Amino acid sequence: MERLRKSSIWHLLVAFACVIAIQSTIQAAPKKKGKAKSDPDHVPAGELYLKVAALETLYDFDLTDEQMTALRSQAPAPDAPAPTGPMVSPKLQRSLLDLYNALVKVDEEQIEKLQDEVDQATEAEKVKPPEPALTQAARRQAPALLRQLDAGQIASYFADAADDVQDPAQFLLDTIATGRGMTGDDWDKLRAAAVEDVATLAAGLDPSAAKPMSDKAAKWLADWHAVDDDQLKARQSEMEAAARQLFAALDPMEVLRHCAERELARLLSNPQLASAIDARLAAKK
Repeated sequence: MERLRKSSIWHLLVAFACVIAIQSTIQAAPKKKGKAKSDPDHVPAGELYLKVAALETLYDFDLTDEQMTALRSQAPAPDAPAPTGPMVSPKLQRSLLDLYNALVKVDEEQIEKLQDEVDQATEAEKVKPPEPALTQAARRQAPALLRQLDAGQIASYFADAADDVQDPAQFLLDTIATGRGMTGDDWDKLRAAAVEDVATLAAGLDPSAAKPMSDKAAKWLADWHAVDDDQLKARQSEMEAAARQLFAALDPMEVLRHCAERELARLLSNPQLASAIDARLAAKK
């Protein structure tokens, strides 16, 4: 009986020791850390759109590693906090992340496929991606940056962005068509955005140099928006001629130069530019 009792106590002590050992092992085991906030898997859609936009411009202009390294010093400080909106579906979030990864790796076949996928889903979900306002620093730096690129890099950009090149006169005509029936703030916002874009395309990024064209474009839009539908239809040819006349002295090559400068200014205003450059360069190591 005594032997049985001692055996039972011995088994209890062994079991207790095992429990203590297991607990010590669990406590000593390193805890799994959550993914870093910088992991694109956990990046809000707004921030991810900005990263993708920066990477697309770096890709379109085919910038070299040396050019990207130099450009990083001109990148703006990231927003604090970074934009969280807009709200997107899980499927669109996944497509954005896949496009981000393809751009980082410069996977040309996947880039083209995923760009179409993201564009279609963005339109279907009526998502408005964030568009940072052009900074004064970016307006000054963009023309100098363009001059540092070679002809092949500029051609690379226009090969990818040909559908986005806008003729100033056609831009005004499209704005009149889009703005039919608009009044108040809706029309004012549309007209202001069109005036800024048209003036930039025609006169460049310097607001003071673009002001005369801004004034002319604003007046043209106000005058033709005030014409009623019946009169506008009858005077369509006159309206088109008036739009062309505004830019009669404008060299089309200047429009292309200003278009490229504006895209570089957008890049230099993007608060995720530094992050995009770091990701591209790290992927090559």
